[in-house]
Amino acid sequence: MYSPVFGRGYRNPPLRSSSWSNLYFTGNYRTFPSVASTGTAMRSGLETADAMLRDNGSRSDLLLRADRFRR
Repeated sequence: MYSPVFGRGYRNPPLRSSSWSNLYFTGNYRTFPSVASTGTAMRSGLETADAMLRDNGSRSDLLLRADRFRR
C-alpha cells in the first residue's frame, strides 16, 4: 500500500520517452491530478498499450470499450 504525494510543481511525464523510442511510461504517476488508485493505474496502462499498438501499426478498441463500460 502506498499514498503518493504530488508536489505543487509536479507535471505528468510523457507517455513515451524522448530519449529511447522503445520506452513507454505508465502508472499512477502519469494520472495527476486524478486520484491515485487501481482504476487510474489501469486506465494509464490501457492508454500506454493503445499508444504502443498505434506506434507499431496496429489498433485495439479496448480503451474505448473500457471508457464505455458501466457496471
